[in-house]
Amino acid sequence: MTTSTEPKTNENKGIEPIFEGREISEGDKGVAKGGGKSGKGMAKGNTLSHFSKTSAKYWESRIFKPTYTENGEKRESRHFAARIGVNKRRHTFPLGTGNKETASKEAAKVYAFLMANDWDATLAKFAPTYAPRDEKPVTVGDYIREAESAADVSKKTLRGYTRSFRRLVSDIAGIDHMIKVERKRRLRDEKTGKMRFVTVTEEKDARHDYAAEGRENGGARDAWLAKVDAVKLSTITPAKIQKWKQSFVTDRGAGGALDEKTARGTANSILRKAKGLFSKTVLLVTSELNLPSPLPFDGVALFKKKQLKKMRYESKIDAPALFRAAMDELPKIDEEAFKIFLLGILAGLRKGEIDSLLWENVDFEAGKISVEVTNYGGTKSDDSENWVSADKELIEILRGYRAKAGGQFVIESTEAPRPGVDGFYRAEKSFQRLYAWLKGKGVTDSKPLHTLRKEAGTLVYERFGILAASRHLRHSDI
Repeated sequence: MTTSTEPKTNENKGIEPIFEGREISEGDKGVAKGGGKSGKGMAKGNTLSHFSKTSAKYWESRIFKPTYTENGEKRESRHFAARIGVNKRRHTFPLGTGNKETASKEAAKVYAFLMANDWDATLAKFAPTYAPRDEKPVTVGDYIREAESAADVSKKTLRGYTRSFRRLVSDIAGIDHMIKVERKRRLRDEKTGKMRFVTVTEEKDARHDYAAEGRENGGARDAWLAKVDAVKLSTITPAKIQKWKQSFVTDRGAGGALDEKTARGTANSILRKAKGLFSKTVLLVTSELNLPSPLPFDGVALFKKKQLKKMRYESKIDAPALFRAAMDELPKIDEEAFKIFLLGILAGLRKGEIDSLLWENVDFEAGKISVEVTNYGGTKSDDSENWVSADKELIEILRGYRAKAGGQFVIESTEAPRPGVDGFYRAEKSFQRLYAWLKGKGVTDSKPLHTLRKEAGTLVYERFGILAASRHLRHSDI
């Protein structure tokens, strides 16, 4: 009787690289489709049993296509595998082909090599991604660090994945993220009526202090991260995530139908990003870890979208009137806020794109703005990196500001750029002044700058159609 070299928790760890980390069903752990008999039992009723194990004919009835579970559905691998046992050790070798004849020859080749060498050499040659799993349970931090070290995903995308997953883990594990901090606030003295600085105690959400992460004053967030990263990955089960999903909507959607719809959308956003941390691309580079089975999001589905048509943007702004007011008022309040307004409503640029836009990316002669990745910032996706046609009036206004510019950035600020720091914007003060002004003009959306971007798309759509609007906003598709 042979014994497995793989951990008892999952006999098929050795073949996971073929299936990119997906779960192998219990019924297929080293068993050919012939019915689950041992090698000797199968040989008794097999007319090919007289063939040597170094013969491809011997393996024709013994190779099999393992099955795996993906999104709750049982599927069959495209390629064959062979379970080979020698000297009380056994391993499932991927054969890399869906052709039975070729796979049989490959299995015989593996066996012959094993007979002439040893297990270590055979595993290194025919299963190079295999390595004995560490029996120590994997923590959330272990998994994230492994993913960050080698996953073929952009750093910005991966940060979004890890941020959402840590938030979800924090909620499930009951890790408190609210802290009390002392701040100096300028308040009016009730007795004297004069303004003075007073030390007050306020609550702060440590989770969202991204700019302080890793810095001396980022102790609260670092402490929260340490607690989350120490949670065992095996404790974040699909059942717990499903329970979190329902509780999230119940708690946030108690105010009515609109609140419930908003809560579902937020829950879907968190789940979609967190689930991305366990995509095929990421699982490939974490295959050497002792991953739990099932994985956290196995079988967890997003909420279905309802009333999709009503999710389309409907303009509630008198754009021409808002534009005239901005021309008259904003330059007197904050010239940088005025430039931000123009780039939002006329060019449809996003906040990060505006904050990191360089003068060299503005082509005054061609009337275009190049939105591209620089050392100071990136774009939302590859499709976002493109040219944007700029209105003649916008170009002329920018030309005037270019003549007196004091630096390389279109939006000037006393703050230096901090590449790679999430949530930090050089011109945040100017953004906030613009938001306050927009709120006074009736733009009450939670993301007022994004509302300007939507207005930019609406203006192009009304004049040139949906395709032109999609291209103007640099969407991946209509």
